[in-house]
Amino acid sequence: MLVLSATQRLLVRLQFFEVRLRPSPHLLEFLLAVAIVVLVAWFVTAPLRRGPSARDDDPAVAELADLEARKAAKYRQIRDAEADRAAGKLTEEDFKRLDRELRGEAVAILKRIDRLRPPRARDDDPG
Repeated sequence: MLVLSATQRLLVRLQFFEVRLRPSPHLLEFLLAVAIVVLVAWFVTAPLRRGPSARDDDPAVAELADLEARKAAKYRQIRDAEADRAAGKLTEEDFKRLDRELRGEAVAILKRIDRLRPPRARDDDPG
């Protein structure tokens, strides 16, 4: 019968576990690939996990965005009319009529935007 000291038994056990518990390089590569896929999936699905925000449900926000787009388009039409007058494509009478109409529509849009926007804090104004 072979009698081993406590130190020798410990060394034998450590060697046994070192051989059995040493992961293979392929297993580490696989685990690393799985971790990368999970992280990418977590990042990509973040907007879906967040759910709908309160701003998306608010019709006032949607209307305000629509009015801002209409305002930008109206300003572009005014600039185009001014460019057409400068290029001689519009007579002075036609330009004045068109300019008056476009600016009236722009003012109406601006008034609707002002009604929809929340009032600003007047305490912050330096004047």
